[in-house]
Amino acid sequence: MTLLNRDVEYLYKGYKTTHTDPQAFYKGYFVDWSPIIDDLDVKRSMSDGIMSEVFLATEEEKATRQEFYLIKGHAGSGKSVLLKRLAWDASIEYDRLCLSLRPSAYPEYEPLSELFRLCQKRIFLFADPVTEYMDTIEDFMIRARQDKLPLTIIGGERHHEWNTECEHLEAYLTDSYEVRYLSEKEIEALIDLLTRHKSLGHLEGMRLEEQKSALSKRAGRQLLVALHEATLGKPFSDIVLDEYKSITSRPAQSLYLTVCILHRLGVATRAGLISRVHGVPFSKFKEQLFAPLEFIVFASKHGLIRDYVYRSRHPHIAEIVFERVLVSSQDRFDEYLRIINALDVDYNTDREAFKGLTKARSLISLFRDPQMIRQLYTVAKTRSSEDPMLMQQEAIFEMTAPGGSIDKATGLLQRAYKIAPYNKAIAHSLAELALKKADRASTILEKSKLRRESREIALRILSKGSLSAYSYHTVIKIGLDELSELMEHGDESAIDRKIKEIEDSITKASQRFPDNSFIFEAEARFCKLINDNPKALDSLKKAFSINKRSPYIAIRLARMYEYNDDPENGLRILKECLEANPSDKSVNFRVAMLLGKIPSANKAEIKHYLRRSFTEGDTNYEAQFWYARFVYMEREHEPALEVFRKLGEAHIDSRIKKEPRGVVKENNRPVRFTGTVSNIEASYGFIIREGLNDRIFTHVRYSEPTQWQKLKPNRRVSFELGFNYRGPFAINVRGEGEVV
Repeated sequence: MTLLNRDVEYLYKGYKTTHTDPQAFYKGYFVDWSPIIDDLDVKRSMSDGIMSEVFLATEEEKATRQEFYLIKGHAGSGKSVLLKRLAWDASIEYDRLCLSLRPSAYPEYEPLSELFRLCQKRIFLFADPVTEYMDTIEDFMIRARQDKLPLTIIGGERHHEWNTECEHLEAYLTDSYEVRYLSEKEIEALIDLLTRHKSLGHLEGMRLEEQKSALSKRAGRQLLVALHEATLGKPFSDIVLDEYKSITSRPAQSLYLTVCILHRLGVATRAGLISRVHGVPFSKFKEQLFAPLEFIVFASKHGLIRDYVYRSRHPHIAEIVFERVLVSSQDRFDEYLRIINALDVDYNTDREAFKGLTKARSLISLFRDPQMIRQLYTVAKTRSSEDPMLMQQEAIFEMTAPGGSIDKATGLLQRAYKIAPYNKAIAHSLAELALKKADRASTILEKSKLRRESREIALRILSKGSLSAYSYHTVIKIGLDELSELMEHGDESAIDRKIKEIEDSITKASQRFPDNSFIFEAEARFCKLINDNPKALDSLKKAFSINKRSPYIAIRLARMYEYNDDPENGLRILKECLEANPSDKSVNFRVAMLLGKIPSANKAEIKHYLRRSFTEGDTNYEAQFWYARFVYMEREHEPALEVFRKLGEAHIDSRIKKEPRGVVKENNRPVRFTGTVSNIEASYGFIIREGLNDRIFTHVRYSEPTQWQKLKPNRRVSFELGFNYRGPFAINVRGEGEVV
């Protein structure tokens, strides 16, 4: 089977691997499973929690049949080692079906589906780094959902790469875990391992407390850095530079530099590329590359392109080599030029390298001279002349760099969009370009045209389904700029129309992206803009008196009353609107939320308005959440849990789904409930609430660590009750009688 032979590693008892020298491993040499099998790694405290939550949870305890978990951290924090440890232990100790994607693999879904049909076991698929397998992850998640195939994908990625490259995967994310700094217990375990494997280095001969202190001072950065600095007694960057200088062969040194230039971008260097850049025939590779660079560069076979690819020990090491060796802009420019000239973008690895080397913001940070960057783009176009993403990056450079050409950026983006009209990133750049041009426009007519163009692009992106609030924010920003100008020169009717338009955008954005900082900022600016302009507020009141059916005018006027601490008048406005337009969902929702702030409000009335604020299957997710929370608190658990179940499956950002909100309060203080722990795992558990006997989920992240460690089955506890999109959630859990 191609899947098992080429694309993944299947883990099982008796799995054979080559031996890794412990000292090499502690310097970052980690190419296979040997260090895991030989227990060279430090047991991380978070691993038990992940194991119980991801691998040991029963199918009944899992919220969905398809899961995607992310382990993220900074470069050198130990993500890859932790992922391999989890995969190995889950497979060997708990008999889980674990597959680890090989570097640069491109597996197909059908063999995975066939494997499940034969084994009838949940498949756990490991992908590290996530950015290398983004298309595979998305494809597998979509198709597994369609087939109802039980699949759990566990990926690892650096913070920056996840935040900038993987936005479209947020909708599939079940949960994420962050690899943090070494704890005291982990440092002690690391010292024990270093001692046993004669790898203490500079720490040799120190007392235990001194060893712990040496590692503790450095563990606030990355595990990789801590190991090097503590055992060698020098700053990490100096250690890496010394290692580079110790390579006696100049050709090998140059080869290593090329590998580092690309591996710092997370890209492996193809053997064919090395041959082209350095003029080294394949017959000389062993002599010029392998021998002098043993334990510094390592190779793996790329199954798809059938060629060897090379990496440094770690991208963080590669970054240091790049920064310390190529100090001047000219040196960096020469290397970039040499590599770009040799790339063959028909190979996937070269294609990824090409993308990394031509990112506009990265180039701007590396080269002060814009002419150098322009020359690099000129050369890049000889390698891939009709590349829409290259055009976009060059356009971003022209839009962003001092002295950049807006006209050139316009031409590039228009051409890129013509080639790839489906690409949301290019479309967003076009919207931002139009806004930038509008800011520079000298006439009102030109400014209006450009804003309209930017708005239309942003709305097109939203119409195709966006998991980001950026496009909403763009639309709202444009509206606020226009409203600000109208307040100086416009008539009342124009101001009214603009207020309606902005309110519509804010209402929709708030339903899709509750608690989003961009939307909050825009909302605050909107309120201040109207409040600071008597003409606008008077216009708003007059417009409502003429047209009480308009939900946008009513909601904005009610918000202005709230903004000025007059919620009663806000409620009056909204109810008058509902008398004229009783079916409007957004107004029903605002009435319910305002009533919820009034202690004496009738609960049946709140429920009535909440239920009218959405219809089953629509995208008014925030309204659905508050309705489910309300009826749950009214002890209608079954209908509430059904709404929560559907919210948990909604195609929205996982961060919105999992964050507990709506904490139950009385007199503006959280209410504490009591109950008994029914079962507790390393990172999560369930509590049976006293009196109602409902089963409430809790997670270690939302309680004090010292309190969490004391939780045991059958222990009585007190807790605050919140909710997320999956249901009731106990937070700040502590043993009964415990005081914090």
